[in-house]
Parts: sequence; structure tokens; C-alpha cells
Amino acid sequence: MKVTCAFLSFICGIALLIFLLISSFGMAAFYDIDYFGYEFEKNGVEKVTGYSIERLEDEAQLLLDYMLLDEAEEEFQNSTFFNEREKMHMEDVKEIVQSAINIRRVCMVLIALSLAMVFVLRLNKFLFLKFFALFFGVIGILFYILAGVSVLNFNTAFVIFHEVLFNNDLWLLDPRESLMINMLPESFFVDTFIRICITFSVLWAVIFFVSIHLIKRLRHNGSGD
Repeated sequence: MKVTCAFLSFICGIALLIFLLISSFGMAAFYDIDYFGYEFEKNGVEKVTGYSIERLEDEAQLLLDYMLLDEAEEEFQNSTFFNEREKMHMEDVKEIVQSAINIRRVCMVLIALSLAMVFVLRLNKFLFLKFFALFFGVIGILFYILAGVSVLNFNTAFVIFHEVLFNNDLWLLDPRESLMINMLPESFFVDTFIRICITFSVLWAVIFFVSIHLIKRLRHNGSGD
């Protein structure tokens, strides 16, 4: 029973962390066009590109729609705002985003199955939660360490991130020719990364401390069933 509890809690914890991380990315970067407008103003993108904030927001929304919605494919490909190299790079980005969405769905299934197995097998819930809190807490702390190192060495982390995810150099855009890189300078990605980390931290903390509360409650009740 102990091994089974440990295994299921580990699966649940890992799946939940991945789910939270992907969800945090989506919440921080995909569903708030006003955030892009704020960043455009902050980074002086209007002066650099020669386009109004409203036009830049429209193009940013098209980028987001393209990555998430199949019906935006034709409009994006027909756009004259971005050059061919940028469009080819965004095809790679869209593939990664769609893969992340599918991974999140798999994680949801794993979370549901692991929790269901606890009840089906009548496992000790107190023991399951103890292992869960341990795995969830340790891996969460490791994430914070990695995130801190990445912020302090963002340029290096940014390059490694792209070299790992992309098998070409299309992400290396020339500021003299690319509107995209001028729209989304490094400072935008730094702010977005911090925004993702904050979102993830809030979600992680809520779940971690709720699990601790449940552990204390079960211990107080003397119940592990």
C-alpha cells in the first residue's frame, strides 16, 4: 500500500505541476491583450516600429489567435505585417503551443486517474497526501531555484530554451528586418517570464498549503481511510 500511495502521489504531483506550469503560461501570455499594450508602451515599441499601439495590439492578437485557433491560419498567412521568416518561425511556435495543450490534457487525465485509484483501491488518504505534499513541495522548490537562476541569467536561459525547443535558427531574427523582434524585445520576455512565475507560484502555493491543511485535518481526526 505504501509503495502504491507513493507512486500515485508522484504521478499526481508531477502531472499537476506540469498542468499548472502550462496553464500559468497561458494565463500570463495568451489571454490578456492589454498586457501586450502595456508592454508596447513601456518598451517604446510605437516609436521603434512606426505603428500605433492599437495596430500593434491587433497584430499581437492575430499572433495569439494563430497559435490557438485553426480559423486564424489563413488570415495570419495572408498578413503582410510579418515577413516569411517570421511566419515560418511562428509555425514552429504554434506546433509547440499545440503540443503543450495536448500535454496539459494528458496531465488532467493522469491527475483524475491517480485520484480515482486512491478511492478505488481504498488507499490510505493520509499517506497519499503526505507523499503528494512531499513530491509537490520538493519539485516546486526546484522550480523556484531554476526560475531564479534563469532570471539572473535570462539571456543564456533564453538561448538554451530556444536551442532545446527548436531544431532550426528561425528564432534568430534581425532587428533591422523583423517587426516581430521589435514588437517583442528581450525586456518583454523577461517581464512575461516573471509574470508566468508569479502566476505559477500563487497556484502552487494554494494547492500545497491546502494539501498541508488536509493532512493536519486527517491527523487530527485520527483518520487515514
